[in-house]
Amino acid sequence: MSRHHNINGNIVPFTAEEEAQRDAEEAAFAEAQANIVPTPAYVSQRKSAYPSIGDQLDMLWHTMDHNTELQHKWEHSSFHSRRRSSKRCWRSTSCNRRNC
Repeated sequence: MSRHHNINGNIVPFTAEEEAQRDAEEAAFAEAQANIVPTPAYVSQRKSAYPSIGDQLDMLWHTMDHNTELQHKWEHSSFHSRRRSSKRCWRSTSCNRRNC
């Protein structure tokens, strides 16, 4: 089956050069697809086993909040202090009341 262009509603067949160029593009694409290494199954299984990134950050904050050694280690980082001020300002999702 020959390829064609649709130019303003007119069907125009590819020239021999356009056919050759398109054949080369399709061959290059097929070769690239053949070289793709499939993702191992454990990657998606592990990803679905992890909590969301927000939950992971919350777990990290709680660990830091209850461990003064970690707080001192990260005292020059705004991660703990900014989250602490947000958590104090917005006590819980069920409250819906600002405390700052």
